[in-house]
Amino acid sequence: MTIETNDDHQTLVRELINKFSYQGIEVTAANFGGHSKPEAVRKYKPDIIGWDGEKHLYYFGTVVTNEESLNKLETREKFSELSKCVMKNGKSEGLNCPYYIVVPKQKYEKLQKTLYDIGISSKNNIHTIGV
Repeated sequence: MTIETNDDHQTLVRELINKFSYQGIEVTAANFGGHSKPEAVRKYKPDIIGWDGEKHLYYFGTVVTNEESLNKLETREKFSELSKCVMKNGKSEGLNCPYYIVVPKQKYEKLQKTLYDIGISSKNNIHTIGV
């Protein structure tokens, strides 16, 4: 059994914050440091929420650090629901919100299988990262 530590989770959230910032996406909420905590989106709380003010587009991110979490029904439902988010107005009205899922490198294959098993592996708004 793998124990998920808060340090592991924080490290991966920080990686995603850095990725968003590098892409010019403003991090509006994150489970990290002094950021405000993310609100629920489609009943699930992402670990990070970003905003692209130029495109008027929200970005969401989830971090999973162990295989046990990848196997949970709640995690699978969260992946499915957050991948369905669509902008309701603004320049990006009708577009799916980009959804990032970050896992440790050694869990990347399991993540790919999980997304395939729940039928969302081919969605073009899902971005997977192994760190």
